[in-house]
Amino acid sequence: MLEHLKGERQKREKMYTDTLNRLSQAMADKSYPLDMIADMMVLMPKDIFDRFQQWIDEEDQTLSKGKSTVLDIALLMKKHLSEIDKQIEKLVKK
Repeated sequence: MLEHLKGERQKREKMYTDTLNRLSQAMADKSYPLDMIADMMVLMPKDIFDRFQQWIDEEDQTLSKGKSTVLDIALLMKKHLSEIDKQIEKLVKK
């Protein structure tokens, strides 16, 4: 179980980092790769995709709002990694 969680954390951290890098560029280009969107919809926690969807629905997509959206999504991703870290800690303490 411990090794599984560690592997899951590494996998998610890489996916989150890749997605954030791609998202920033996609926002600048106003063109969102379908595989990135699918990953957000299927592989990531719902609150991350919900925040992305808010951005897509935003009529006034300014640079400032885009930066704020990326920060919000990054914080949500870190929150989920932190939750995995807590599960790992519990297992290690046993």
